[in-house]
Amino acid sequence: MEKELNIKPKTMHGYLQLYEKYLKNTIGPLEIREINSIILTAVQKNFKKQGVGDPTRAAIHRLWRLVLQYAFDDRIIDMNPALCRGIAPAVAEKEQSTLSLEELQRFLDAVDEKSPIWRTLIYTEVFTGLRRGELAALMWDDICLDDEQPYIHVNKNVVVVKGCKDKIGTPKTNSSVRDLAIFGPLLGILKEYKDCDTGIGFVFKGFGDPNEPINPDTITNHIRVLGKKCGIKCTPHTLRRTLASILDKSHVRLKVGQKILGHSSEAVTSKYYVITNRSDRDEGLKTFYDVVNKRDN
Repeated sequence: MEKELNIKPKTMHGYLQLYEKYLKNTIGPLEIREINSIILTAVQKNFKKQGVGDPTRAAIHRLWRLVLQYAFDDRIIDMNPALCRGIAPAVAEKEQSTLSLEELQRFLDAVDEKSPIWRTLIYTEVFTGLRRGELAALMWDDICLDDEQPYIHVNKNVVVVKGCKDKIGTPKTNSSVRDLAIFGPLLGILKEYKDCDTGIGFVFKGFGDPNEPINPDTITNHIRVLGKKCGIKCTPHTLRRTLASILDKSHVRLKVGQKILGHSSEAVTSKYYVITNRSDRDEGLKTFYDVVNKRDN
């Protein structure tokens, strides 16, 4: 029976590209049982001589590690040789870009002049830190505006794979399924937008087909253009990291940020810079709202 791989379509697409370009003819006729750490190290050195960059070689190693781990799990091999030290290149972490509070406020001022859909979408992104696929997948049934504490229930994700139709799937990790409280200006903006929208289906509908979600790449491109008009470099992920940065500077606990952002671990969140219970998470978001909305009159 063929084993089902627990890999997102976009990730699988990237792996297949790496395989076709770098690995298909690299190992040769060796069987998987014959692959060892010495061979993997030699191949990595050869890639380096060919001028293949460290990030690409690190991605190739992740693919090896994944495939060999499946072989180990299925008891085809006794150990995963890709786990040995010294094979994968050490890749320096990129500095994570965020907006200063002044830049964020300038960006929001520019957003206020946009159409209702973009104003609502960008305010939702800024005040929740959703991944762009999570933002695109939001449906009105996921948003409760009438509770004593209004909230957004994050439970879906739009996956973009080049050459394929966008797919509605589960969030990136189990930790990504979460409820996020809605405060201040975002609550009013969502209510206004719902009144002028159908109030059913996707919150941010595709421009070609209202029964489909907006394409995540469209979100990225629009935010980039708006940021350029403000004189800043900005993407949806920049806004997501900015939320984490302001939480950190406001002394909101790391565990709180982890839960708000839907990360699988604090280690992932710490690279950006979050709650063990609902009330802590809500308080963390409230802190962010209060900081951002202290604008000069």
